[in-house]
Amino acid sequence: MRLLVAFVGICILLAGISLWHLWPTWQSASPQNPATDQTAALVATVGPESQSADSHGPTPVAPTEPATTAPAASEPVTWPEDPEQRDASRLLERARATLRTDPDHEAALRDELSALMRLNRWPEAARTLERLCRLHADDVNLQFDYAAALLRANRAVEAIAPLNQIVAQHPEHARAWFNLAVAHQALGHLEDARRAWDRAITLQPTTEAHAQRGAVLLDLREWAAAAADFEAVLARQPEAADATLNLALALWKLGRPAEAQHHLRALLDRLPQHVPALNRLAAIDWELWQANPDKYAALREEALDCWRRSLQAAPHQADIQELLRRATR
Repeated sequence: MRLLVAFVGICILLAGISLWHLWPTWQSASPQNPATDQTAALVATVGPESQSADSHGPTPVAPTEPATTAPAASEPVTWPEDPEQRDASRLLERARATLRTDPDHEAALRDELSALMRLNRWPEAARTLERLCRLHADDVNLQFDYAAALLRANRAVEAIAPLNQIVAQHPEHARAWFNLAVAHQALGHLEDARRAWDRAITLQPTTEAHAQRGAVLLDLREWAAAAADFEAVLARQPEAADATLNLALALWKLGRPAEAQHHLRALLDRLPQHVPALNRLAAIDWELWQANPDKYAALREEALDCWRRSLQAAPHQADIQELLRRATR
């Protein structure tokens, strides 16, 4: 009996030790932050050139649809047991303890901001930056960071006013022009976005700025200007899939389908299962075949092959299934 009691006691002790070691992890656990959208991912913080011009994001098939807007690298995924997240949570707790008694405590506000940014809690970071901007109304860096946080919090409408103020006072501020263009583009203000991208590219001609202006130009149906932007992207990043797809679209609309097909076939040589490229090449082939069945008989077969390969790679495409059904009936 005493052996049984001793055994049970040891088990309880071991369980208690395990729970004690796990407690800090449970205590620091918190719901994951919602993923940011494309607009948030595009925001220039360190600088526009740090953004990627090729996201392999969804690309429309039909030539009348808007261009692919390539987001930058997504926000890093953090886990409750991540030491970086745990440290940021502790810093946030300390900062807010101070702010409860002194809401304008400079160091505490900056610690709160640092923690919130590390935790990707952008709506709260925007509120902290708004308070810092009130304390330092002439600090252009704080104004810029405030607008960037608003964009990352998916509040593009609110970001426009501080960005307009920055570019009015500092017309050479390339990153502010970049983010102003992002905000207008997110809201569908195409002409305003185009003007902001023009200025951003004049000041700092990055691949991302060219890619995004090209997307706006496609929506504006300025095919030649759009093609020039995507060619500028590919000159720096020859394997950028989104730029290749959008260049093909611009060339197609310019009446240069052979060049569009060339770019798409080269992309498919590298990425044989790239669904948007397969669908776009099939659409161009099918249009040419319908215009002249005798001359482009081989293109009909290529289009059918592309649609079949597309469905093998991504079976749940109802529109492509219907196109293939009609083409083979």
